[in-house]
This record gives sequence, C-alpha cells and structure tokens, in this order.
Amino acid sequence: MFCCSKAAEKQPSKWQKAWLETKPLFLSMLPYMVIAMLIGALVHGFVPTDFFAKVANADNPAAVPTAALIGIPLYVRVTALLPLVGPFAAKGVSMGAIIALVIGSGGASLPEVILLKRLFYWPLIIAFLSVIFSTAVIGGLTFNQFFG
Repeated sequence: MFCCSKAAEKQPSKWQKAWLETKPLFLSMLPYMVIAMLIGALVHGFVPTDFFAKVANADNPAAVPTAALIGIPLYVRVTALLPLVGPFAAKGVSMGAIIALVIGSGGASLPEVILLKRLFYWPLIIAFLSVIFSTAVIGGLTFNQFFG
C-alpha cells in the first residue's frame, strides 16, 4: 500500500453517505415543515361544531361534499374526530356527512399539502386532493344511501 493511494482513504459508512445525501433535502424542507407545524398547531382540535351542524345537516343535499371540503384542510387526526360523532349526530348532521368529514380530514390536511408542494408539482397535488375529496364524497353518499 502506498500512503497517498485512494485505497488508503477511509470510505464513509453507509449512514454517513445517507446523511450526506439527505441533509440538503432536509434543510431545504425545514422552513416548510416549520410553517406546516405552526399551521397545524393553530388549528389543532378546531372543528367548528355549530357551524358544521348548520352546514351539514341531514336536510342539506350538499352536506356530504361540504363536509369533505371542510375536513380536507383541517389538521385533525381521525382519533380526535371520533368523539365528535355523537355530538354531530345529535345536532342533526347526517352520518354520511360525518363519514365524509372523517375521510377528508384523515386523508389530507393543509400542513400536509404545504409539505407535498415542496416535493411535487401542482398537478400531482391536485390529483391527490381530488382522490381524497372523491373518496370522502362517495363514501359519505354511499353511507347515506344504505344507512341513512
């Protein structure tokens, strides 16, 4: 072995290589993650029960799509929404609208879209949101049709 050959150089470990490759991406996404977390902290747990009960009542034919639209930007976990099912149903919200709200809020959120925007172009994000919205609406309408 020669002292100055490349064989004598110490190769970085696979963990060091992984960090060197991911560090620039992490640092470029850090401001977006902080913004997303701040937005999530501001709206965490905010589900406007009275407003939602007025807009998504069982008599409103647009209740299910409206519930899906309300649910998508909310930064609320599905487990946090489950205790609200009883009060929503007691206030006259259709079960289909509740299902659409749960699917919409579980499928996407405003902080998630902010992070996805950093990685993907708008057409893919719009397709993602369209699938979430469509799934929520179809699920809610189906639930109303069979169980409403």
